[in-house]
Amino acid sequence: MAGGDALPAKQTGHRRFRRGTIICPVCNAGGAIHGSEHVTELVKTLWVHCTNTTCGMTWRMQLSFEFVVSPSAIERPGLSLPQPPPEFRRQIYPAGPPGPADASDPNQIDMFDEGDGGEGDADQGAEAA
Repeated sequence: MAGGDALPAKQTGHRRFRRGTIICPVCNAGGAIHGSEHVTELVKTLWVHCTNTTCGMTWRMQLSFEFVVSPSAIERPGLSLPQPPPEFRRQIYPAGPPGPADASDPNQIDMFDEGDGGEGDADQGAEAA
C-alpha cells in the first residue's frame, strides 16, 4: 500500500537513529544521500531524497565543519581549522590520584602481589585441605 511507511509529523518520545541519519523535514522519514561535492575544505554540498515514497521530496543541503574539539596528530600545512569558542570547554581529568607521584592508592588491587585472593590462592587452598 502506498504511503504505509509515512511517519507522523511530530514524534513523541526518544527515537534512536543510526549515526549520520538525515531526516526529511516534511514527513520525518529517513533521507538518503545520493550525491555530494566538496565546496571548500570545510563545506560539502549533499543531494538527498526522502525514503518515504509517498513524500518523495528531494533537497540539497550543506554539511559544514564547525570547530576542532580534539586536535589531530597529523599536521597538514596550509589548512587552518576553526578553534572552539572560549565558552566551549572539554573536561580534562588528572592523570592519577592527587598527592605524591610515588603514593599508591590503598583501594587499588595489585595484580602482581602474592596472596591477593586470586585464582592461584584458590588452588593452593584446595591442595592444603
